Amino acid sequence: MTRALAAPGEAAPTPVTEQGRDAWRLDLPGPIELVVDRATAYPLVIRRAGGEVRLADVRLNAPVDRTAFTVELPEGTETSDAGFRRDPLARPLRPGWLPDGFREAETVERNGAVSTAYRRGLESFVVSGGLVFASRDRLTAADRGITVTGDLTPDELVRVADSVP
Repeated sequence: MTRALAAPGEAAPTPVTEQGRDAWRLDLPGPIELVVDRATAYPLVIRRAGGEVRLADVRLNAPVDRTAFTVELPEGTETSDAGFRRDPLARPLRPGWLPDGFREAETVERNGAVSTAYRRGLESFVVSGGLVFASRDRLTAADRGITVTGDLTPDELVRVADSVP
């Protein structure tokens, strides 16, 4: 989202006030009008020829009751984790450098590969690597096959990847 606001060659954002918040309005191809909160880059309004979507009473980082995310599945429902699972032996891939504001979110393992997600508001990136369990108490790299993908500039992606020990 914030990358779209800073994209070279695109129309410059226009300062506006939306729902009492300082915001930016951006006219995108389509045509689409996007209004985002200046402080958080959270979308407040998306307008298209067919109508508009308005997010109201936006509260970021407000406490949420965990039961709001409880899913009651009908008896007999089959589920799958697509092979991804949290694994206490899978150590997170922790780069030595992170762009300002990014925090480690979660680590998952699948078929010997470990992926660690980092988040900053609505932006995220994932560091993945081919790792092998050598024993229950030791994790060793099979190679330097580190991949970094997500909401970063190309220079930031390379800097993060180069900083993974």
